[in-house]
Amino acid sequence: MRKSIIKSIAMLALMFVSIGAWAQSGTTPYAGSTHTYTVTMEDVGNTATWSILDNGGTALSVGSDYTITATKAAGPGSGVATAVITFSNSLTAGNYSLRFTEAGTCSTVRELPITISSNTFYLTADADFNECHDLSGTVLGANPGVSSTTIDFTINLNKDAGWDISSGTWSFDYDLSFANANYSVVSETLIATGQADTDLGTGNTVTGVSVVGTANTATVRLVVEGDVNTADDITLTISNGKVVVGTTTVPDNGTGNKAQKISIEALPNTSAITAD
Repeated sequence: MRKSIIKSIAMLALMFVSIGAWAQSGTTPYAGSTHTYTVTMEDVGNTATWSILDNGGTALSVGSDYTITATKAAGPGSGVATAVITFSNSLTAGNYSLRFTEAGTCSTVRELPITISSNTFYLTADADFNECHDLSGTVLGANPGVSSTTIDFTINLNKDAGWDISSGTWSFDYDLSFANANYSVVSETLIATGQADTDLGTGNTVTGVSVVGTANTATVRLVVEGDVNTADDITLTISNGKVVVGTTTVPDNGTGNKAQKISIEALPNTSAITAD
């Protein structure tokens, strides 16, 4: 039995799932990223154990250093063991080992060297600016009152140049705030090169805004309405940025400006022209 297990498992490979040509992958993950690892077992009824060791051979702590979801299922051979691992953002960059043990009467241990590096992915919002209501410079009717105007917020993708995410997506949540409540939302639309415009509704909180991986910027276009003779500051704050390619997820590292304020200037409250 012992020779049979060793002979069979000696031919097995510890594999990682990776999509595309990445600057980071299952063997070179970013801190904070999530990757999937698989092993073909000789007997799915055997005990499967995963662990991560630092360069000195000390086991990392599940929960604080990484989280793991481990499963076993029928597949090639007698079954497949899968581990979905999220590496903590607090992990020090360096060399580690992913260890898998299949234990029956005897046990076989496999290790995969991995090199963890600092996460360089983050999203930023553009700088603040002021703009006039769309009716500025146009001939106004007798009582323009409440009218709509359009403002564009810009979100930028920042990452290593060698990291190809073209087959995946990046996404974010955002919140809107109004300094004076002089304006209200009519519509919200996502605009990005390489995908159709997306209706985002009219809420002040929007989650899961998804952008194709080939786009480096995205625009959240707001149509708002209010009294043309009043001003307001509207701020969009982004959060929960992440990249997803296949089974791999990389979160925003938290750096960079996350809020953009657009100030809508009031039009002069000029009366209509009167004649003698």
